[in-house]
Amino acid sequence: MSVVHRVKQAVFRRLRRLAGPLTHGRGAILCQHRVLPESEKSPISVPRDLELSTGHFASVLDMLSRQGCEFVPLDGLTDRLSQAGRRRLIAVTLDDGYRDNLTVALPLFERFGVPFTVYITPGLLDGTVDPWWYSLQTLLLGRQTAILPGSPPTSLPCDTPADREAAYRALYRQVVDAGAGRLAVLEAIWRANGLDAPPPAAPGLFLTWDELRDLAAHPLATIGAHTLTHPRLIWLDPAGIVAELRGSRERLEQEIGRPVRHVAYPHGSERDMPPGIAQLAREAGFETGTTTIPRCLSPSDRDRVWTLPRKALPGHGEDLDIADRMLRGWDDRFDPRLRRRLEATKTFC
Repeated sequence: MSVVHRVKQAVFRRLRRLAGPLTHGRGAILCQHRVLPESEKSPISVPRDLELSTGHFASVLDMLSRQGCEFVPLDGLTDRLSQAGRRRLIAVTLDDGYRDNLTVALPLFERFGVPFTVYITPGLLDGTVDPWWYSLQTLLLGRQTAILPGSPPTSLPCDTPADREAAYRALYRQVVDAGAGRLAVLEAIWRANGLDAPPPAAPGLFLTWDELRDLAAHPLATIGAHTLTHPRLIWLDPAGIVAELRGSRERLEQEIGRPVRHVAYPHGSERDMPPGIAQLAREAGFETGTTTIPRCLSPSDRDRVWTLPRKALPGHGEDLDIADRMLRGWDDRFDPRLRRRLEATKTFC
C-alpha cells in the first residue's frame, strides 16, 4: 500500500468520525441471512453474499459493542428513534429461516448479548418453496456443462470455479429478467438439464418447525414473518399481498404459540415496494415492516414504521472497514461505488 493511499485512508477515517452524527442517524437495522464457518460458505459468489463467516460476524458485533452501540430488539425500536440519545441503535435481523441461525448465529448472539429477529418464510420450512438461488448452485457443482434454455440453447462449461461462476450468473440473469415468469423459467432450466424438479437443497438448510419453536422460546429471539412463499410483492394485487402477509403471520402464530408483530418484505428494494404497502401491512396485522432500502435509521422513521430501512453486510469479500463505513452511513451516501455494491446484495433478501 502506497504512502498516498495510507494518507487518504487516514483522512477518510477522520472525516467519518467527524461526520458521524450527520451520517449515521440513530443507527441501523442489519439485514442478514446466514452465519457459517468460513469452510462451509458457498463456492459461488452470489449465494455466498448471503453468508457471513462466524469470524467476521463476531468481529462486526465486537466492533459495534466497542463503539458503544446499543443493540435493541425490534419491539420498542421505533419508540426509541425519536428519543434523544448519542448511542447508535442497532437491530439485527436474519431473513428466510436458515438452520444456522439457531446452530451457529445464536451462540454469537448469546456471547455478545444481542437481541435479534428471524423473519420466517413458512414455505421454505415446509419444503414447498424452492430456494432456487441455492438450487442453481447445486445444479452446477455436479456437472461438467449446464444448459441455458433459449433458441438455440447454450452450453455453459462448469469445469473450473470461474466457469461455474460465469454459468451461475448467466442462469441467474435469465431467472431475474423473467420477472413474474420466474417459476416458468426455472422449470425450463431444470428440464433443459435433464431434471423433472429442482435439485434437492442441502439437508438441514432450513429450520424444522420444532427448531423454530425452540428458537422462539429464547429470550434474545423475536420471530417475524417473511410472507408465505417469498414472492416479489410488486407482482401481486393488493388482495394477494395481504394474503401472503396475513397468511404467514397466522401460520407462524399457530406454530410457535406467540404473537408475530413484524414483517420483512422479500427482496424489499424501492422498486419492489408496491403502492400502499404500509396500509396493507397494517391491515395484515403487523406493527412494523422492514425493507432492504439501504440507509441508516433517522428520527423520522418513527412515522414510517411499515417501511423501515435495512443494511446488508455482504458475505462475498468480507471487510471490517467496509462494514464500519456502511453502518456509519458515510460511504453509501457519498461513495456511489459502495452504494451500488450495497444495492447488489439485495437480490435474494
